[in-house]
Amino acid sequence: YQTCKPGIREVKRENSVASFYELSLRDARLLSQALEKSRTRLCRQFLRIIIAGCQTFKPDIREVKRENSAASF
Repeated sequence: YQTCKPGIREVKRENSVASFYELSLRDARLLSQALEKSRTRLCRQFLRIIIAGCQTFKPDIREVKRENSAASF
């Protein structure tokens, strides 16, 4: 059990990332507004990465959830 622990933590971290990417349209709009209002270039860059991630990572969410249920087991 102790040797498995780091692996479980890793899967849980991935799962929280996957949950984060499950954004509604409203959230996507809020991100876009934040992008328009952001003052620094770094902030805009970070928000663009998040928005791009929201669009590209969705197919992988099922896989991460499956791994997480295995970790919970």
